[in-house]
Amino acid sequence: MAPFFSDAQIANTLANVPLFSECSMPQVRQIAQAGMIVSRDQGADVVAEGTHGVAFFVLLAGSVTVSRDGEKLDTMAAGDFFGETALIKDEPRNATIVADTDVHLFALTAAGFKKLVLSDAAISYAVMQALASRAVEG
Repeated sequence: MAPFFSDAQIANTLANVPLFSECSMPQVRQIAQAGMIVSRDQGADVVAEGTHGVAFFVLLAGSVTVSRDGEKLDTMAAGDFFGETALIKDEPRNATIVADTDVHLFALTAAGFKKLVLSDAAISYAVMQALASRAVEG
């Protein structure tokens, strides 16, 4: 059975994601309502390299391993995120993410994200600011 995550817990976690760093808390709560909680068992693929990306994920509990071409790249834990490219570009996943433990994730689909940013200019602008900041940094 998946643990319960309150709306406040999810919003607080999302507020720390760089993609949403320029959003106000009411905007972050809107983003939280647009997504869903998904769970994967230990050993399961969360996403597979080369497959079509349709969602962005934030780890709420558990840990995962990131690999590319079979080589381990990183380990991620609660608060970490992946798949943000899937929100904006229709490209295959560039890594495989496997659950090291049972994991619980916040998932926001590309369709849900698009509906959100098209219906709320303030959220759209805040996300663009965060993306621009990341582009300058990286």
